[in-house]
Amino acid sequence: MNDLSGKVFLITGAGSGIGKALAEKLDSLNVSLILNDINEGALNEVAKSLSKAPLCLPFSVANKSEWVTAKAKIDRHFERTYFSGIDGIINNAGISHDSIAFEDIREEDFTRVMDINFYGALFGTQMFLPELKAKKQAWVVNISSIFGVASIGKLSAYCASKFAVKGLSESLRMEAMASFPHVTVCVVHPGGIDTAIADNAIHVDDRDDNARNQEMNSFNKQLVMPPAQAAQVIVSGILKNKKRILIGKDAKLIDWIVRICPAKYTKLLLTQIKKRGLLND
Repeated sequence: MNDLSGKVFLITGAGSGIGKALAEKLDSLNVSLILNDINEGALNEVAKSLSKAPLCLPFSVANKSEWVTAKAKIDRHFERTYFSGIDGIINNAGISHDSIAFEDIREEDFTRVMDINFYGALFGTQMFLPELKAKKQAWVVNISSIFGVASIGKLSAYCASKFAVKGLSESLRMEAMASFPHVTVCVVHPGGIDTAIADNAIHVDDRDDNARNQEMNSFNKQLVMPPAQAAQVIVSGILKNKKRILIGKDAKLIDWIVRICPAKYTKLLLTQIKKRGLLND
């Protein structure tokens, strides 16, 4: 079991949901934090709730130049301290989109989801990997989704981005095992976590608010696990150097179904999804 006390972790998307809960959990373990979120106000509120002040960096993870600027701020902030680079990065920032048929989704909306969910994780990992490799022990934790294990209809951009995060993580994991095994590369697949991801989903069509709210309410009913519980599972996995973390009974069940029925799981899941009103014709 690892001891994270005194370590330095960077968390993206820390203004709410799992990111906020991770900040609070790691803070309780005496971890020094660097927090990112696009919402500066939310980020500042999280900072106020912690036992010691984090370094807050409001910027878009989808923009590589903003990552470069953030890295320079981090280096300047710690240059007169013991700091010699972060010990871990948790690429948590993400966004979803309204349910929409694949043929109807706009290229700009698909690109926006990929930029935040996939390129955000890519840029963050690339930016800090050299200093993580220089540590005696370090962690790269990329938050995918259960929809990075099994895809469902009308969420093509979101599923594609989360599968991409999984692929990136597993490729990097093999490189780490071969060349820098002291860096644990972990991919996390949460199931239905009670966050605002559905509320904050980007609008990709012209449906009226009533139709959109009805769909959102159906989706939100599936989000049952408190973020604090999800954060506990993730941090426990980090402490144990786990390389793959499934969160929730739903995630574990779907993962099992995909393993047993890799070609037939789509039909099996479709039946259940329709029953729950999550995929209409």
